[in-house]
Amino acid sequence: MKKIILASLLVVMAATSSFSATDSTVVFDDAGKNVAPSDGTTVGTAVGRLSASDALGFIVSTSGYTLITQHLQGTRSFGTAHDGTAIFWAPETKGTGHAKPDTLGVTYFATGWTTM
Repeated sequence: MKKIILASLLVVMAATSSFSATDSTVVFDDAGKNVAPSDGTTVGTAVGRLSASDALGFIVSTSGYTLITQHLQGTRSFGTAHDGTAIFWAPETKGTGHAKPDTLGVTYFATGWTTM
């Protein structure tokens, strides 16, 4: 799971300015799909790929990001943000995607999340 978070983090750091969406809920129907920029010149060029049963939720802007990842059969979500080095986890119901983050940065993880 740490590898997934790290890979997701690297993807967002490298392509933050080219995401067409600024936020997304953890949606298991999107598991296994490519993460691709949409800057008009590289549409369809994959910069990452989610595993078959993993989903990613995020909020991103020019000033930062908050990421959450969760496995379809998992009972925990994992997350991180631009202004911290910690990885956080929260209990989840198996098969139920976590809501999208609504705050940039580690302040999002202040309630209901545990630092690893």
